[in-house]
Amino acid sequence: GQITVSDYWKERHVWMAKVTKLDRDGAKGANFGLAYGMQAEKLQTYAKQSYKVHLTIDQARTMREGYFKLYSRILPWHEEIMHEARRGYVETPWGRRISISQEDLHVAINTPIQSFASDLTVRAMIQLNENIKSAGLRAWVIGSVHDSILIDSHEDDADEVAKLMKTTMEDVDTLTSPLGFKFPVPVVADLKVGQSWAD
Repeated sequence: GQITVSDYWKERHVWMAKVTKLDRDGAKGANFGLAYGMQAEKLQTYAKQSYKVHLTIDQARTMREGYFKLYSRILPWHEEIMHEARRGYVETPWGRRISISQEDLHVAINTPIQSFASDLTVRAMIQLNENIKSAGLRAWVIGSVHDSILIDSHEDDADEVAKLMKTTMEDVDTLTSPLGFKFPVPVVADLKVGQSWAD
């Protein structure tokens, strides 16, 4: 058997629908930790502390080996970033330069990733502001914390603002269009609506 593209996408969407928050958190912990260059021992600690995901050291090693086998371009990219950082800076995909001291080379690998996420969040805030105005909604982008965006909305518009926020933040093609490339993976935005930031 052959599998058609439509069969693949149908299967993928069925699989994606079954993914739980715990699954996503575990994958997020592994993905960030390994993309940032962590060894198995550090990955085990990071997954537990940051995402409350408990891995044995053997699971962390297996996960690390499988990750770099599946994503074979990441380790060479790590080497490239470390080489670039020795000149005193690294760059984001938007071309923004971030200074890296020779004493802080260990942060060189995660800097382009986190800086790109920051750039993407800023682009989402700008796009959200434009979309809110275009829709005539009573809401205001008032800030961000890491990759979270906080919007103050009139209660009557809150549900509509939440829908607009999700679609805007997940529309990565629009957000990355200034870069001239398509972001190759989907982005899933989690939303919370409440009376205060504490909610």
